[in-house]
Amino acid sequence: MHNGYDAELTPWQVLVAVWLVAVAGFAVRRLARSDTRTVWFVLIVHVLFCGAPLVLDLVFAAPRYSYQSGFAMSQFDRPTNAIYLAYISAVPLLLLAFGSLGGGFTFARPPSAGVSIGWRTRALAWAALVAVPLALAVAPDPTIYLRYDSALVTTGADAASFHALLTVLLNVAIIGGVLLLTDSGGSVFSKLTAIPFLVASFWLNGKRALVAIAAMLLIYLLWRRGSLRGARLVLVGACATLGILVYSAVYQRAVRPTDERLLDVRAYSQSSTYADFRTDFGRDAIIKQTIFSELYPERMRVLEFRGQSLLFDVTFFVPRRWWPDKPLPYSVYATSAMLDIPVRDVGWGITTTWLEEAIANFGWWGLLLGPMVPGLVCAIGDRRAHPGVRSLTLIVASLLLSVHLAAFISLALLWLASLALVRSPKT
Repeated sequence: MHNGYDAELTPWQVLVAVWLVAVAGFAVRRLARSDTRTVWFVLIVHVLFCGAPLVLDLVFAAPRYSYQSGFAMSQFDRPTNAIYLAYISAVPLLLLAFGSLGGGFTFARPPSAGVSIGWRTRALAWAALVAVPLALAVAPDPTIYLRYDSALVTTGADAASFHALLTVLLNVAIIGGVLLLTDSGGSVFSKLTAIPFLVASFWLNGKRALVAIAAMLLIYLLWRRGSLRGARLVLVGACATLGILVYSAVYQRAVRPTDERLLDVRAYSQSSTYADFRTDFGRDAIIKQTIFSELYPERMRVLEFRGQSLLFDVTFFVPRRWWPDKPLPYSVYATSAMLDIPVRDVGWGITTTWLEEAIANFGWWGLLLGPMVPGLVCAIGDRRAHPGVRSLTLIVASLLLSVHLAAFISLALLWLASLALVRSPKT
């Protein structure tokens, strides 16, 4: 059975897979023993996106990429694979080192039986939930939101701009809704009332990512209040992961084929189910592609210059009509490199991660900066006792390992704002 690596690297692949599975097991053990550092959850996220693909390569086979030229070029390159295996093996150590700054390696006290978010956070959460249906009153075309995949059928500059703003509101609303559901200080009536608003927010967003974020946040908050301990934490986490995989598969079949814009360059019509699955739930191919571009710049370029995608991030809210040459989102460059075409927006984008975006922006220094940034997010956020701040810390650090910054920049800004507003010490 061909596993996608040269024979000499196969033992290393097995060794790295065993190492990452052990890391995940150790992280679960620490969480089961009530170690409250956020970095343990983030380590599990890393293993899911980078360790699980290794296991799939060994148990099944490596995916056979067709239209993804960048993935195909880098997939079997020996130096690329060697650096990739070393990198993803070192990431857990670096995450733990930076994510534990100031926290040491001692067990924190067990989570309390009840976690109250406080009346201010409760009021903000309700304001965000109620603002969602009110925002539809000023939508250019409210009827498009009768479809679950409304984001994919949004046409026209006004509708696209409105949906971009609505997405920011939905991000906050969904987080607020989950906080309300797990708030020990809230009434049963308040929690039941929040459910239809939360469901409506999921519908209007029409994306899989927020469903996964909400599930992870719900598990985290239930763990924080002591409802998930030991085997229950493992069981609920496994069921949630399986549920998200099933939901994503249904979404893939029901939504993607109906949107003709996503069929640009015949991508999805030519792809296999397994390759699509690996692209959605693994970050191995995109990280290898970026490493390959560093090794062979004459054969592949991701960014046109260092720091290009970061320049887009810091000028995210600057309208393009004011700056026509403003850089594009990082996923556009990564997708163009994958398709081996000149840089352009093809109407969809490959899912990326900060672990490889850091390499594209900073060269080999990115191998350090990749895990350092989410690790420091964990360390800084853990110094606040407020459950809202801790929740945002978990989300931002995890998203850095799964998507590009532009996709959740509103949440990152909200996290920074929460750090400034909440001065409570670590507990």
